[in-house]
Amino acid sequence: GEMESYFPELGIVKCPSCNLVFFVPTFDPAKLYSGKYFRGGGYHDYVEDRPILQKNFQHRIQQLNKLVPPGGRLLELGCAYGFFLDLAKANWDVTGIDVTEEGTKYARETLGLNVKTGDFLAMPEEAGAYDAICLWDTIEHLRHPIRFLEKASRWLKPGGIIALTTGDLGSTLARLRGKRWRLVHPPEHLYYFTRATLGRAVKDLGLEIVETSHDGIYRSYRSMAHNVFRPNGKRHWPLTYQLLTAGGRLDFPIYINFFDLITIIARKPG
Repeated sequence: GEMESYFPELGIVKCPSCNLVFFVPTFDPAKLYSGKYFRGGGYHDYVEDRPILQKNFQHRIQQLNKLVPPGGRLLELGCAYGFFLDLAKANWDVTGIDVTEEGTKYARETLGLNVKTGDFLAMPEEAGAYDAICLWDTIEHLRHPIRFLEKASRWLKPGGIIALTTGDLGSTLARLRGKRWRLVHPPEHLYYFTRATLGRAVKDLGLEIVETSHDGIYRSYRSMAHNVFRPNGKRHWPLTYQLLTAGGRLDFPIYINFFDLITIIARKPG
């Protein structure tokens, strides 16, 4: 059937039969994830934000601890610079995959992690190899999210789990903000799931949902100030940013929960 326009001026459409909302890119989005994306693009400075990112990952490790056997094999899809795997390696045998050359090189050379560069969909099959596969804030960036999930579920051992986080388009904040919701971000964010559409995608693969939650996250005060007063955006108040952050030196974690981020953990029967 014909797609319905969802945010017409942004080129975001909705499928009338399954309600999935997505953006159709005219180029290969993988090209976006150069070093620039991680410095002043999608992130203020990803490597500098490592402590705060790892504070969030610590919570995810606690969630997984209850479900993944110690010493089991864990794969992260969209592992970027390897900051999650760097913590997870204390509990499990870890591997990562990402398209960003700069990030994966950092993960291998600086953190000594087993991380591959490239497209997961093009990689040779490793059926039944992993106890856990994680996609943290990754599924919304993918051109073929359902194919990713299908392949990931093939790579899981029977009884293995898949854990993912993404924005929840059905949340109150997303509905109130409309196209101004902070996660409406084409061309980086291609897919906009709700609890219902993501839950259905997971169940259609024959996986059983173990846990669904809306978790908050820690944000760095400095990167929040940067986003508000950013010198490259429409607003241009670099002086205010300098004052509020003592020249970029002042930083601390702030815990925020807008209940618009969804975590789904599902198990492969077996």
